[in-house]
Amino acid sequence: MKDDSGIRNRIGVTVLPKEGGPDGRHADILGGFQLMVSKTSKNKSAAIEMVKFLTSSEIQRVNATTRGYPPTRPSVYYDSAVLKANPFFGTLGMCF
Repeated sequence: MKDDSGIRNRIGVTVLPKEGGPDGRHADILGGFQLMVSKTSKNKSAAIEMVKFLTSSEIQRVNATTRGYPPTRPSVYYDSAVLKANPFFGTLGMCF
């Protein structure tokens, strides 16, 4: 964001409300790429390995630091490189 932006310091990120009071759970809402393997795949093993690779902590760290994609693995939210690139991910990590 540019230093002279009209919305600088006027936006933020927060958790969604909790269901059922203080002991409830925050609502979940995190998009994704809906990776899956077709049951009719001719290369099921290779497809499964590709999904595992694309959803690995290592690749999620790369996507978080270079593309700003929120990870789906909770531990990645606390990675120092991820937090440096996207400080607000620390707020998102509170949901886990």
